[in-house]
Amino acid sequence: MGIVSLEMMFAQLEDWGQDPEDSRYGDLSELVTSSVKWALEESFEYEVRHRTGCSLYARTDGRTDYRNGYRTRDILTRFGRLNDVKVPRLRYSGFIPSILAPGRLALPDVEELTAKCLLCGASRREVSEMLTLILGYPPCGSLLARVQCQLDRQADEFRNRELTKTYKYLFVDGISVKIKDGRLAKDSMVMIAVGIDEDGYKEIIGYTRSKTESGAACRRLLNHLVERGLDYGKLDLVISDDSPAIALAVDDVFGDEVRHQLCWAHRMARLADVTEKSDHRQCVDDLRAVYRAANRTQALAAYRLWRSRWAQKYRSFATELEKDLGKLLSFFSYPKGHWRYIRTNNPIERLNEDIRSRSYGWAGFQNKESCYRLLYGLFWQRNNDWKESPKLESTH
Repeated sequence: MGIVSLEMMFAQLEDWGQDPEDSRYGDLSELVTSSVKWALEESFEYEVRHRTGCSLYARTDGRTDYRNGYRTRDILTRFGRLNDVKVPRLRYSGFIPSILAPGRLALPDVEELTAKCLLCGASRREVSEMLTLILGYPPCGSLLARVQCQLDRQADEFRNRELTKTYKYLFVDGISVKIKDGRLAKDSMVMIAVGIDEDGYKEIIGYTRSKTESGAACRRLLNHLVERGLDYGKLDLVISDDSPAIALAVDDVFGDEVRHQLCWAHRMARLADVTEKSDHRQCVDDLRAVYRAANRTQALAAYRLWRSRWAQKYRSFATELEKDLGKLLSFFSYPKGHWRYIRTNNPIERLNEDIRSRSYGWAGFQNKESCYRLLYGLFWQRNNDWKESPKLESTH
């Protein structure tokens, strides 16, 4: 596309610059659309001159085609709807401007704006209302349907892409969302898997929707990862919260080849809920000393101290703690620089907060597809952000 000179643009706007103030600001929208229309028509003329090798009414031996008048078409832009834009015609090869697609009225920036609205999880009616306010005209149904179909295809490709990296750590968790079913919004669970590869880079590698955080839902997610290329033989550790469903799925899919680390943040929160107010600070500090120990031996010594002081008073919690102690101390088997990052499920919990912040106050996603669209937009952006720097030193 040619570059329109500033002199030509100023000449086009010269008359407007002499108008009174009320006319200048009152007709600003009309001026913008007319200027955009003129700029597009000039760019079309430049493309045709480049295609034919000859300017209008000129004669040359290098001509490759002949002009054949003009056709007009409406074009949708973010500045407004342009009516009767003149598009040159060519006699033999035909001409479609590079900025336009065959059979489409909207410029690419309008489709991009439409896609961003749909990625918010809004319905087509809500997107149409937003675009009408922004663009000044209602988008046609074919535009919404086309962009929505493209996003659904991209979301499906992203969710089912092949996994080619070797992952050392795998975080698994679920978040509850609401999805409309008829006139009501029902609770649904989105299971998410985040991996850290051998170079220390974090990546969202899988997610799926289910009715509940059940063992079947977790197995479906993990099996899907394996089918797409996850080599769990090289996976060092799976990190999750205290969910029995996740623990059962990890054992079923990965067996005893992969260690399982339970989240210390969730366990400490549970302790805070069961302790009496007078015991709270000391009891929590005593247990905190376990995962802050310099090595596994010192951690076991700190645990025995906590048990001698508090096991009798908080018997139920102490029983569960002892049963899960092996999975709570799994992180000690890995590089010390990784401990703080892999002993909790916080890396994936922060991702859950992003999902909650985007859906806060809504009655729910319009349907399963809109849920997947929002997740695709968010997860794709996060993966791009995380490519900038590794979260951990090399895990080789």
